[in-house]
Amino acid sequence: MCERSWSEGGGDLDKLPPHIRDALDRAAKVEDKTSPEKEGTTPMDLIGETRQEPSTSSTHEASSLKAEVEKLRERCSLLERREASLTALVKEKTREAEDLRCYVHDALRLHEREHAYLRATHLDPAIGLEIELLKEQLARYQAADDPAKRPDDLVSENAELERKNNALVAQNDELAAAAAAAECERNHLRLRLQELREELNVAREWNDQLEEEREELYGMLHQPVDPSSAKPT
Repeated sequence: MCERSWSEGGGDLDKLPPHIRDALDRAAKVEDKTSPEKEGTTPMDLIGETRQEPSTSSTHEASSLKAEVEKLRERCSLLERREASLTALVKEKTREAEDLRCYVHDALRLHEREHAYLRATHLDPAIGLEIELLKEQLARYQAADDPAKRPDDLVSENAELERKNNALVAQNDELAAAAAAAECERNHLRLRLQELREELNVAREWNDQLEEEREELYGMLHQPVDPSSAKPT
């Protein structure tokens, strides 16, 4: 397995996460202490030199460096598992958003069709005009003489018109309540759809951030070493 030269890529250190930069700084310090006259040596070369020339401090620092490398590998593995989990979560949220979008679309179509039917049948202005005419006719009948003195046909017609008027008023109230409930449900579905869209955008941004961090870790751990800078064995 190839190790990355810790002395290269100085201009890219600012783009790395803080814990990666700290590990690289510690590696550079170990390199300066063990072989200040050489440039481009790797951490494995430093460990080899400490084996040839035993030193308690350099051996301890090399062991610490190896531990840091192992921690970085474990961190990379953890990020891969976390990325897979978040990717599955994003897919699930995307599927739920698509299902909800289809449901809202169908509900809106049914809602619009129901309102069109109500407007075309029960809420037509002609019905309101008919109700007003019936009210005026009823008022004229009530202002007339004693019903006992009217002809029988007028009494029966008055009762029939009053019954129709009450039925139309009740039906109109029911339709108005149904239209208000449908409008409230439509607004609720729109708000829910907006919330799901915001959650989906947040999940996508987090996934993109994890993807960038994973690529940076891969580039750091798997970048080949320049043969000219490697120490001959």
